Amino acid sequence: MNERLSPSVRPGRGFSVVGMAIIGGWLALATCARADAQPPIETTLPRNFVGQFAWDDDPRPQQVALAINVVRRIDADRLEAVGCGTYDAQGEITSIGIRMRIEVPSLAVEIWEFSPIGRDADSFTTDGSHKGKLTSDLKAIDAEWTTLSSGKKGQLHLRAGPPISCSGDTVELRPWPGEKNRPFNPGASWRDAGAHARRRSSAA
Repeated sequence: MNERLSPSVRPGRGFSVVGMAIIGGWLALATCARADAQPPIETTLPRNFVGQFAWDDDPRPQQVALAINVVRRIDADRLEAVGCGTYDAQGEITSIGIRMRIEVPSLAVEIWEFSPIGRDADSFTTDGSHKGKLTSDLKAIDAEWTTLSSGKKGQLHLRAGPPISCSGDTVELRPWPGEKNRPFNPGASWRDAGAHARRRSSAA
């Protein structure tokens, strides 16, 4: 007597389920391997950015150029970069030092500016920071400046650009002693910060 096989015992069904599971596992492993193969941000972050800044209550743009000299990883979730930059406000050039923190994997960014140099340096505010994000390709930064003392805000938009020259382009990043538990002081000179670290290290 010819009996019809029920769907649960049809030949090949068990094999197809196992096969699909194996293929799914391979795909998952391949995806993880690709993710692990991505180069670290330390090596792929552009070293030069150009763009504009404008206060929310004054739409006149200021041309901005930043150069990152050194990038280092603080821990698994944070990187730090140091460098220099220039602001061009209708022909008045101010040079600055910059320090940037990057959160991983969110790519949240905070940028401090300090030690302004130029004819208008006395009126250049460093009382605050830019907070925003890097794009996923690391080639753009959009951030909002907030002045701590007044709450005044402005918008910074940067894109990866050609090499630039600015004061402090030979600066080296040296960690503060006990830096892990000590917040960065944005009012300190980046040259002073390096010298302070050297004095503390040599004294130790």
